[in-house]
Amino acid sequence: MSDHNFLKECTPEPQWAADREISQRTSARYRQQGLPYLEFGGRIYIPPEGDEWIRSRIRRPDRVRGRDRAA
Repeated sequence: MSDHNFLKECTPEPQWAADREISQRTSARYRQQGLPYLEFGGRIYIPPEGDEWIRSRIRRPDRVRGRDRAA
């Protein structure tokens, strides 16, 4: 297996950000918060796990339960 095969699975950060309709500044902030990335040849690439990282950050509010009827 060539060392460069893994790069075929990764997306350059500018393209990754454009595909998700976010700015490169936002993707840079995500990297600071833990978005997986790799730096190769002075460029930043986002692996497929980046989408999993984004999904793991989705927050869903707790269901609102009915009022206590015993009161």
